Amino acid sequence: MGYIPRTLTPSGDPIPQVAQLAESSQALEHFGQLRKRPSQARSEALVAALKEAGRRLLEQEGRPALTLLRLSEFSGVAASSIYEYFPSMDSLVDLLFADYCEDVGRRMHADMLELPADASLFDGIYLITRHSLAMRNRLHLLDPETNNRQVRYYEQLRLLPKDDIYLPPLDGSARVLFDRFSGHIQVSDPDKSLYLFCRTLHLLVRSIAMERPHYLGDESTLVEVTRMLHSLLIRS
Repeated sequence: MGYIPRTLTPSGDPIPQVAQLAESSQALEHFGQLRKRPSQARSEALVAALKEAGRRLLEQEGRPALTLLRLSEFSGVAASSIYEYFPSMDSLVDLLFADYCEDVGRRMHADMLELPADASLFDGIYLITRHSLAMRNRLHLLDPETNNRQVRYYEQLRLLPKDDIYLPPLDGSARVLFDRFSGHIQVSDPDKSLYLFCRTLHLLVRSIAMERPHYLGDESTLVEVTRMLHSLLIRS
């Protein structure tokens, strides 16, 4: 079970619908979307190959090397075929970043489930915080501009009303943490504390990424954030 995003601002006012956001120059940015979805196995394989080639170029040679011409040469796919799915190289990088976040979310969840029997609550919080900071630091090093755009997108997505239940990967791992260490968490309202835990870590990591990205890879940041979150859960 996850959380339905808030439909009210902190002041109690309704959050504008998408159309109203657009009118106020706050339209939701698209992120991590193909121009069109592949409908056949062959086209799915083509998109997968382009993503793999793009990932290798991005990681090995940097964002400036990821051009349409270079990707075409590197992958052996005609530029026209690339454009059919990716209208720009930014759209490809967007998708690679979205995939990376999903991969990290899966690893975080798996690592939480595999914590040793003698692990402590602090260990679990440390694990979640480490994954969150390391992911954002990795993406910042790959392409700061795309990283910032993704952060803005996720914040806009969080504020928009939704009909379905929205559960970010971090929230799922945090629920595993709360279930695993329920006997060690000293709070009067676990649901409230779970919400505060998730929102604090989400907003803190994104704020650091936007404002002081050099903190992301600092070991002391990881320790300090973990201690702060740990103190949130051991107060009655």
